[in-house]
Amino acid sequence: MNTLLLVSAGNALNEGLMIGRTLQLFLIMMAVGVVIALLFDFFRAVRKATKTAYKELTYAVHVEDVLFALLAFSVFIFAVVVFNDGEIRGYMLLGLACGILVYWALISRVINKILFWVIYILFKIVSFPVKMVARIKRMVKKRKEKN
Repeated sequence: MNTLLLVSAGNALNEGLMIGRTLQLFLIMMAVGVVIALLFDFFRAVRKATKTAYKELTYAVHVEDVLFALLAFSVFIFAVVVFNDGEIRGYMLLGLACGILVYWALISRVINKILFWVIYILFKIVSFPVKMVARIKRMVKKRKEKN
């Protein structure tokens, strides 16, 4: 009878540990969902700041979409391999979705505005020398055409 009680106590202890590990993985996947949603907002801000979506550069939009999908998938797979030895469970997908939804509901608007302005300013700083070189080339070309 003592053996039976020890086994029962061990099973209860294991179940408690499993529930704790499940909750831990759920919360980790929520954090991964937040990271993926942040990555999505980064790509949205890049698109908006560089006006990629408004130009006839549809190939750039497609490249950004593929790049986002690959990065999001890589983040997810990395987290699954590191934290659960590559084993995907339903509650992990639910945690991922909850993390994305919580991010979008609570902080997406603020983060998106901050990212937009940071990327916009960086884009202007980087594009200024490029525009200046292009203007100089046009001026040199016009002078050569006149002579």
